[in-house]
Amino acid sequence: GWPPRWRRLGSVGLRHCAGQTSWHPVGTCKMGRDAMAVVDAELRVRGIDGLRVVDSSIMPTMPSSNTNAGSIAIGEKAADMVMAAARGGSGAQIASSRKRAAQTRERVAA
Repeated sequence: GWPPRWRRLGSVGLRHCAGQTSWHPVGTCKMGRDAMAVVDAELRVRGIDGLRVVDSSIMPTMPSSNTNAGSIAIGEKAADMVMAAARGGSGAQIASSRKRAAQTRERVAA
């Protein structure tokens, strides 16, 4: 269990004493549909046209590893969404075409 002095602090105090960021802050821009959400599922900032948040701040919790890989994945997905929006398609269509292109390159290289 937790040390007695930490139990007395409550959840906010416990997070302050036991939690750490490792200088990789996450979770500052909530994604969702509720009133507290800053960005939607397409990473668009609510109430501001043409602005997206594409970094680790949209991660709901801090991963047990470095945030670099997750941030790269978020950037790749966001690039797909921006390209899809520019072309009038969906992010899934762009990701699918990228996957097919990668598979073709692998077959050609083999």
